[in-house]
Formats: sequence, structure tokens, C-alpha cells
Amino acid sequence: MNKKIFICFFICFFMSIPVLSFSSGNPIKTGEILEEFFFQAPDIQKDKDYLGLGQEDSFLLKDLDADFFLIEVVGAYCPVCHAQSAEINHLFNRITRDEVLKERVIMFSIAPGSTAMEIEHLRSSWNAPYPILKDYEYDFHGHIGNPDTPYTIIVSRDGQVMYAHLGRIPELNEFMEKISRITE
Repeated sequence: MNKKIFICFFICFFMSIPVLSFSSGNPIKTGEILEEFFFQAPDIQKDKDYLGLGQEDSFLLKDLDADFFLIEVVGAYCPVCHAQSAEINHLFNRITRDEVLKERVIMFSIAPGSTAMEIEHLRSSWNAPYPILKDYEYDFHGHIGNPDTPYTIIVSRDGQVMYAHLGRIPELNEFMEKISRITE
């Protein structure tokens, strides 16, 4: 009997190691530099058009025609991400309606570990008007320090992290003011 408990303990321990490796590590912070990273291009043409991409399979932020990039790191099974999806939609709509911000800011989400089917479910259930990019192998997630979700960053064209925030975005009007100040 003790041998079975011992074996079960080790099985549970070794199965938890991959989970622990994806927990929040030391995520990128305001003032740090986001090193160049190749993002996977979205599959949907509307999203490619918004990003200004042709038929490329991947892109760097500097390939896009914007001065700033608002990136929302979301989890397919993150309850906070689901709860704030309507706020993120409103944020995107406000940015794209603002004469100055729509020319200076590109916004997208990235879903670490999510399959194409999970991303399509997010896009559909959230009615997301912005691109949700793949990161199935957690490449970008690891690149920015394995943050918990949701994690919001605003990055300048030269890679400077202008804003980093774990959790729900602040109240929408307050956050829009912060974005306007950052992008001045």
C-alpha cells in the first residue's frame, strides 16, 4: 500500500513540473526593452489588413505602420480575460475612433498555449474586432517572462515598454487618458 502512495506522489510531482514552468516568472516591466520577436501572422484577412500585412507568415513589430503597440496577453481559460473581453472591445473601438490614436496605435491580443480552435472560440465568443494571435508553443509568453493573464503591455516602435500591467485593465476612461499621455 505504501508503495502505491509513493508512486502516486512521484507521478503527481512530475506532472506538475510543466505547469510550474509556465507560472508567472519575472514578466517584462515598464521601462524595459522588448527584444525583437517574430509574431505569427493571423489567418483571417481582416486581421491581416488591420495589421497592414500581406501574405507574410510572421512579422516583427517594426514591420507594422504604428508608433505604439498595445498587446493584451490572454488565456483561453482565464476567467478574468473572459470577464473583461467587452471592455477590451470598447477599448479597441475607442482607439480606432480617435483621430490621433488610430494612426499611432495598433492593438492585438495574443493567446499563449491556445490552439487555432480555441482562438476562434475566443474571437467568436468575445466578438473581438481586433486580431487574436497564436502562441501555441508559449514562445512570446516566455519572451516576456511568462506572466499570468491578462497581462497588458504598451510597446513603442523601438521596443521600449511604456506600460505593463497584470490583471484587469484600469477603468476605461482612465486607461484611455494613460494611452493618450504615453503616445503624445
